[in-house]
Amino acid sequence: MAKVALLIGNSEYMYNLSPLPCATNDVEAMQRVLQNSEIGGFDQVEQLLNPDLQEIQVKIKTLFSGRRKEDLALLFFSGHGLKDRNGKFYFSNRATNSEHIEATATPASFVQYIMSGSRCSQVVILDCCFSGAFADGLTVKGDETVDIQNQLGGKGRAVLTASTSTQYALEQQGEDLSVYTRFIVEGIETGAADIDNDGLISTDELHRYAQKKVQEVAPTMSPKIFTAEEGFRIYIAKAPTNDPKLQYRKEVEKYAKKGEISSTGHRILAALQEASGLTIEQAKEIEADVLKPYQEYKKKLKKYEQALVEALEHRYHLKQDTYNELKYYQKILGLRDKDIALIEKNLLLMLPGVNRFVKLSRKSSLQCLSITCLLMGLGIVAANAIYAYKKMATKPIETLIKYKRYEECITKINQDLLLRLTESQTAQQCYNGLIAQAKEIFQVNNDFEQAMRLLDLVPQGVLFHEVTEARESIVDLKHYRDAKEAESRCDWIEMKANLEKIKHRSQEIENSLAELIRKINTGEALIQMNQCPSKAIITN
Repeated sequence: MAKVALLIGNSEYMYNLSPLPCATNDVEAMQRVLQNSEIGGFDQVEQLLNPDLQEIQVKIKTLFSGRRKEDLALLFFSGHGLKDRNGKFYFSNRATNSEHIEATATPASFVQYIMSGSRCSQVVILDCCFSGAFADGLTVKGDETVDIQNQLGGKGRAVLTASTSTQYALEQQGEDLSVYTRFIVEGIETGAADIDNDGLISTDELHRYAQKKVQEVAPTMSPKIFTAEEGFRIYIAKAPTNDPKLQYRKEVEKYAKKGEISSTGHRILAALQEASGLTIEQAKEIEADVLKPYQEYKKKLKKYEQALVEALEHRYHLKQDTYNELKYYQKILGLRDKDIALIEKNLLLMLPGVNRFVKLSRKSSLQCLSITCLLMGLGIVAANAIYAYKKMATKPIETLIKYKRYEECITKINQDLLLRLTESQTAQQCYNGLIAQAKEIFQVNNDFEQAMRLLDLVPQGVLFHEVTEARESIVDLKHYRDAKEAESRCDWIEMKANLEKIKHRSQEIENSLAELIRKINTGEALIQMNQCPSKAIITN
């Protein structure tokens, strides 16, 4: 079995695409772990840094050509991803011009064509953004969407992507690697991605580890995996099975909740540290490494809060330009609206303009008192109007929940801004219903695609553990059913072969009896008996 990899990184661009400093670093980090004989064990790992169009296409063709069925070919790409007017995805190169994509970039259809002609197992890892126009909505380091499953999916194939529809794969300030590649490398290098502790890291384990870590530091990113047949169980790397550092790291992962470890968790980890023989310094280093992603997330929240405070200083309200700048800054930080909602709520009562108004109202000024009363009256009227609207709008939603039509319920809530902001409990009930419905659909109807689609409707970060558990249980059940189906197919083939043997033997016996009857009818058996009775007995 041969394991080969092609690692493409585009940091520099000649025309109208922004540079991506981390891309070439991503390639070097991937090469380090894949070439390591104790980890990746790849026989050949080739770097392709800032290539042109022809170099990319020739190297991709070489990667997949002439491979045997038992071989593994891995393609890694870090750089800009683009789409044409028809929504087709393209891999960029250093000479790509976004105004002439079709003529200057490599189409996904080319890669798919080359891969479809290869018999080996295939893994594609894309650290790039796709958004906008691809049917199933994956994301690339560009700004449009791509139907990756159709354009790159295939038999014995796994495609891992950094994010999904309308999202960006982020490069984080102060880090050498892109966010997604950073945790792909970490999962392989530390062995932490070996979730089932069997000493091997499969594509689905690597995806689950990277997805969890990425969403801790950048909640807007939603890594995805697309597989065909054996794609879930393609093994990429090895992991140590008796390494005390790895075992301690997995225990820390278990007790770390939102960047913190409880007092009881610390006591448990202290006992495990002593039992494993690790020093206190080694244990602290592992804990800091595990908690780092969430700490980075908290730093991002603090940065946004500081930017918002500065924008609100000496102003009664935000100008449109300032508001747009804040939204763009939020996007760069990788924060969702729900992440910053509490910050905005807390700052609302601290606006300088509001404070000045409160001070004025304390001067017993009739004018200020009148304004205060007017504002209070308007507030009461607005509150009553909102209450009446909510009461009217939630009736059809309650009906949908009653009849378990959760998908329609979520659609209605998402279409109504007021309900989306105020009916979080109702939405939570719908999401729980969707998760239960997805499990039921797969258990009863064996519809894997529909079950996964329902789980994808639950927003990233909402009920994360419940969704992850549901996905794992459905995938495990699918593996079990596939195995049983294959076993039944083998039993049927064996039974059919035995029936053919019995049928053939019955035909031989029938032919012998027919021959005996013919001899008796023609007197041939009697003649043989008169000539040689003993031989006749033996013969007939």
